[in-house]
Amino acid sequence: MTSMSRLSLRRTWLRLGAAAGIIGLAGFTSWAGGHQHAYYLSINWTDSLPNWAFLVVRGTEPRRGDLIEFIPPENAFYQDVAFVKRVVAVPGDKVACHGRQFLIDGMVVATAKQTSQSGVPLERGPCGVVPDGHVFVLTPHPDGFDSRYKEIGYVALNRVRGVAHPIL
Repeated sequence: MTSMSRLSLRRTWLRLGAAAGIIGLAGFTSWAGGHQHAYYLSINWTDSLPNWAFLVVRGTEPRRGDLIEFIPPENAFYQDVAFVKRVVAVPGDKVACHGRQFLIDGMVVATAKQTSQSGVPLERGPCGVVPDGHVFVLTPHPDGFDSRYKEIGYVALNRVRGVAHPIL
């Protein structure tokens, strides 16, 4: 066995061990679910973010740039699932719109699609000053389902479960 294949094998085992540890932690978190812990593990099952595992910390006020986990409003696409998205605007910030483009501080930060991947029409989300008690969230993925769409809009802080820290 070459030193390169040993290194590759070692990395594979390390990744498998890390994944097993994360799954074990997720199992423990589910088992202890009746208790309100200060943190818990969250898994992202979509391609909207580059990471798929997050440690969510409760009780932290989200700031611009933070990833947050929240419960979205009822919508036709996702039921009973929490979202992890990045906060790009906080109360008092102005979100400008030019057609289906969203701008913050004069920079284009996202473009809303006309239809979903399944062909369902999508309405553009809100523009203007982010109201008190809300944040505007985005993901870098062009198909991300976030504040650029009316179905999500401004996210009320009472829907936020916590600040999400990527771990894998």
